[in-house]
Amino acid sequence: MNTNIKTLIEENIDLINSNQFDELYKKLSVWDKGKLSDVFITAGIDFLSFMKKIPNECFYYSTEVTALMIPGNIKRIGNCAFVNSSLTSVSIPNSVTSIGNYAFSSCRNLERILFNGTKEMWNSIVKGTDWNPNTRDYKIQCIDGEFNND
Repeated sequence: MNTNIKTLIEENIDLINSNQFDELYKKLSVWDKGKLSDVFITAGIDFLSFMKKIPNECFYYSTEVTALMIPGNIKRIGNCAFVNSSLTSVSIPNSVTSIGNYAFSSCRNLERILFNGTKEMWNSIVKGTDWNPNTRDYKIQCIDGEFNND
């Protein structure tokens, strides 16, 4: 993808202003989604604040995202959202009610998930098929304790 950030914003300002930013992702190929996420992160733009869901493949093969604090407006994490990304830690708000299929698949650097809720709340999140295969042994830390990812 050779679109620069200024052009991308100018061409999609209506989507951004109407908080329909995830519509932009629907227009992109899987590979461009990961690259676009890296572009926004590098530019310091918090594009997740415009969304209610982390779109499918949003950070697919992303090399820029290593630690991420997901904002409280996010309710769902899409399918393959972080597949094979460089993610080492992620903070998930208790507003999240579902994690999609293969969302954290092949996140081989993942060390910790920080969940802003209880273990019971974590266990009540609907998790898709193989939401976390091929990851390393990581910890899930909730407000009432920590446990392994098994």
